[in-house]
Amino acid sequence: MNPHGTKIRIFLKPCCKRQFFNVNQQLTPRTVTFILKNTCLKHLKNTTLKKKDKENVLQNAVTQIMICVDLQKCLPTPVLTNSQSFCSLKLWTYNYTLYNATNKKVTCMMCDEPKSGRGANEMPSGMLKWALATIKPQHEEIFIWSDNCPSQNRNIVMVMAYFWILKIFPTLKCLLYYKTDFDCPEFQKVNLKRTGRRIVFLEEFTSIRCELNPISTEKFKHLQKLLRWIPKQFHDYYRDLVHQNTKASQGEEEADYD
Repeated sequence: MNPHGTKIRIFLKPCCKRQFFNVNQQLTPRTVTFILKNTCLKHLKNTTLKKKDKENVLQNAVTQIMICVDLQKCLPTPVLTNSQSFCSLKLWTYNYTLYNATNKKVTCMMCDEPKSGRGANEMPSGMLKWALATIKPQHEEIFIWSDNCPSQNRNIVMVMAYFWILKIFPTLKCLLYYKTDFDCPEFQKVNLKRTGRRIVFLEEFTSIRCELNPISTEKFKHLQKLLRWIPKQFHDYYRDLVHQNTKASQGEEEADYD
């Protein structure tokens, strides 16, 4: 057990950026080549530094965990390849993936559009679920690699999830380290137990939503038209989807009954 407490180190890598050039700028071919070359060299340098940081963590896999976190590209559901369904609206399926580079294990948390989303509330809940199932008392440091997407990783809800993970360890010192640039030699530190301040954490988390998310009525109608190409064992699922006009139609049925 680390006498100084458990620490979390977070790497927030910049999102991928493409090079755009203003057509009104007077850029010579040599200038464009120079810009692209410098961008390529910086990318190679960041890749080397990232590899070095990972190798340092893997040297002590007993007390350290290193994970790479990302949300997979949204998958359209159902998966149909015929031309008739190409322009139809479909459900989105999300796959929040946490790769543990220490033990080479992957945790995938999948959900579809009616059950959950991909915002600031859903991603931290996935992080907490992974932490409760994976982190052990002997772990002293957790290294988290993620991108800078504000709606998924770089937001106050995710930061509070990190704080709560720190809170569940008995020898907690409440230190959070983070680095947003590979060129930074040292991590910046945040101390949660500041003098004169009291940090209050929730003992448990409750569901923020107990009902399914209603999809648009237009999407619901498109899915009903696609049933002819969907296996019959899945028809009830698509027919029972909650959409925006569901409550309105239920109210009309109750009025007719009265």
